[in-house]
Amino acid sequence: MLRAPLTALSVPSPEGPVTEEEVRFVKVAAGLHHFAAVTAHGVLYTWGRGGSLGAGSPLGHGDSKDRSRPTLVGQFVDTEEFVVDVACGAASTCVVTSSGRVFSSGAADFGLNGSGMLVSSKVFKELEFFRGVLSSGFLEAQRRNEEGQLQQLEALRKNWDQQGGSPSYLPKKPFEAAQNSTLETPLGSSAASNCTGHLPADTRERLPSVFCGVFHCGLLTPEGCLWMWGRNNRMQLSKEKSVMASGGESNYPLLAEFFTRSDVQLEGCALGPFHSLAVARNGMVYEWGGERAEAPHAVDMHWRYPGSIFKGRVTKVAAGGDSSATAFSAVLTEKGEIFFWGPGASLLPLGQDAAEYRTPVRANSFLPCMNNEQQKVPGGIRVVDFAAGPRGCLLLTAESPKKL
Repeated sequence: MLRAPLTALSVPSPEGPVTEEEVRFVKVAAGLHHFAAVTAHGVLYTWGRGGSLGAGSPLGHGDSKDRSRPTLVGQFVDTEEFVVDVACGAASTCVVTSSGRVFSSGAADFGLNGSGMLVSSKVFKELEFFRGVLSSGFLEAQRRNEEGQLQQLEALRKNWDQQGGSPSYLPKKPFEAAQNSTLETPLGSSAASNCTGHLPADTRERLPSVFCGVFHCGLLTPEGCLWMWGRNNRMQLSKEKSVMASGGESNYPLLAEFFTRSDVQLEGCALGPFHSLAVARNGMVYEWGGERAEAPHAVDMHWRYPGSIFKGRVTKVAAGGDSSATAFSAVLTEKGEIFFWGPGASLLPLGQDAAEYRTPVRANSFLPCMNNEQQKVPGGIRVVDFAAGPRGCLLLTAESPKKL
């Protein structure tokens, strides 16, 4: 566990200090002994423990050296891959790029790299399995993008023809913005403001998301299907061990068929040390694995039922801990209520006995309060966001920018 005081993230640069305007981080991830961060421009930085000899490196820099400061992963810059998501496990890192490709680096224990081979890596290698799973959807999305942009161009040409504008200012290609336009040209008008080579953000196809537990990983597709790989000794992959060719692990991604057979589309997922947690688009929360190696099951009734523990729609799930004794699950609702359960929940500074956490317990009333009545929910203060890791949990409350 880190003992150093909390400080602002500083990124080294060969040309001098980097200002906040130059590097803006939009996603961070923490493993057991390493960290990763993605900038707004899709650049990946990693730092922390590099790994031991023969075990690969989750940092992906091509060696096993430790990095005490954020270090740019040049592999994706060289190949012009825009990183959009990252997740860190105990000794591995997974990323997704804007082209829909999935990469992993680090140890291959229990099939963590998802390549089908128990070969560790010191650089990020693509999980080619997902090319066949995801490529068709992204090709269709790209086709729709091009069609939409061509329609925009055609509409602009007709508009300019009617207004007598010069077509020389039009982009020559669907993905190429005009380079020589001035304020006097039609490109300065609202009709031409969208002709920038990109469709509005709300019309873009969603990208997959990756998740890492201690020894298992997962990928959630835009359609809500969950693929998982890694250790399965306690059904954390949602599979019975008897159906696994390799026994208690899977070296390649497996579909969580429980949800596809039930026609349940997932919205989010979280992976703990030996258990997994997911929230469906219909609002149900599911859990599987754990000490009793349970199959996927609903944690509680749907939140719309009067008898449900959750009194609002669940917006986020998280799982933490690094062993069966410290594992815990947590959910956050749209009302700002947060719930914890599992063996490790009793180790959090919330003042409850272990027996209380066999089922989800609302923890808002246990949080320290600064007497701001406007930011409270009935029985405690409102939680805006939270994150769980191997060694604890971090909460962001509405009444203060401080993290508890």
